[in-house]
Amino acid sequence: MPLTEAVLDHVAIAVDDVDAAVSHWLGRGAVPVGGGEAPAFRSEQVRLGNGAKLELIGRTTGEPSFIDGYLERFGPGRVHHVTIKVGTSLAQAIEELDAEGIQTVDRNESYPHWHEAFVRPSVVGGMIVQIAWASGTDADFAERSGRPAPQSPDPAAPHLLALQMTHVDPPAARALWSAVGATVTDDGNGGFEAQWSASPMVVRVALGERSGPVGLVVPGLAPGERTDVAPVLLGV
Repeated sequence: MPLTEAVLDHVAIAVDDVDAAVSHWLGRGAVPVGGGEAPAFRSEQVRLGNGAKLELIGRTTGEPSFIDGYLERFGPGRVHHVTIKVGTSLAQAIEELDAEGIQTVDRNESYPHWHEAFVRPSVVGGMIVQIAWASGTDADFAERSGRPAPQSPDPAAPHLLALQMTHVDPPAARALWSAVGATVTDDGNGGFEAQWSASPMVVRVALGERSGPVGLVVPGLAPGERTDVAPVLLGV
């Protein structure tokens, strides 16, 4: 049984300098959502014109963490994960994924307002999927952290329409994305599009020689190569 009450909440990219990455996206019309710092990493989220959220994750000055190894292996500007948020509970979501034959790892329910687990890149295809439950909205999290309430984005700002991926086995990828609550539609070329009714962005998967993220579809910005603060941008 696929996840119930699931939505694609955001896509995250790894960066060397979180502040520079935030400035880059705010300068292109995005608005801040919120973020925070843990001993192992720091993150900030921004919202683009269509409401889609982009998370920027990077190092802190604290202890070594997963982000160090990721940046050393792949460099900055690469998509790190997508987050599927569930409205029931993390425990129920894990049970539902288990029933679909999808194993999660690194389950963490130690924080009262945020529970999470992960689907490994070997299962997804070159990228992590985070499964998360939150006790409130982005505005609730902002209030708890003493930040201003997130503002609605300017609709004229660039729209984040899709995460583009490739996969060596699209039928296997299709089963994964269906299991995490997406409605999957064939694209007629051997790939598919995964969509959640309450999400402003989709995941597109095409047949490829290797599995992993290719880039983000943001039509309001000129297509370009990956940079230290942004992933590869693609046309529609």
